[in-house]
Amino acid sequence: LKLKMNEAEMNILTEEQIKEFLDKGVLVADNIFDFREIQEAVNGFSETLAKKKVDVTDLEESGYNLCFLSSTNGSGGVLDLFYDDWKMKITSHYRLFHATSELWKKAYCNNGEARGDFLKEESFKWHPHGAFDCNKGYMYIDRLGFRLPTDLSEKLGTKFNDGNRKTKKKTNSLQRSLTPHLDCCPVDFFSEKKAKWRPIQCFIS
Repeated sequence: LKLKMNEAEMNILTEEQIKEFLDKGVLVADNIFDFREIQEAVNGFSETLAKKKVDVTDLEESGYNLCFLSSTNGSGGVLDLFYDDWKMKITSHYRLFHATSELWKKAYCNNGEARGDFLKEESFKWHPHGAFDCNKGYMYIDRLGFRLPTDLSEKLGTKFNDGNRKTKKKTNSLQRSLTPHLDCCPVDFFSEKKAKWRPIQCFIS
């Protein structure tokens, strides 16, 4: 992805939002997409699920098929759906990338600065990978989440396990575990010996 000149000159985030990210490491940004774009994505997602025999208007009858859309049989509510047009349109949207670009500019050294150039309170900005163009980036497209109500998840899970006698799972719930984790993050952010990039993860809800 690369921002065009006119896009790069725009501001998506406010100074207050950027400061919140720098202070807390997390930012919830509303209104990245407009209503029409959101509705198109919702409709596209529903059409994708319908092709997989999941009817979002009747999950009690069709939700069982969600277990076939995940390598973990639906654990965590994560589905192995990656490159559908509606999803790519959202994940590559210039406003989402622009907001990420603005955070890169403020949260990472990007002009080849040395570690010693930063005061202690800004030392988190340093990384050993050198200068980079904040207006150009690459996407790693992950799976997506689709959570069911707990009662329905347990009901459908019982159906799945009853039909799979070899299972040794301790729970009948179709969608299990929401254990938090930090993907791609090193134990030591500032180690030069085990340098690993610290991506800004963008979750779209």
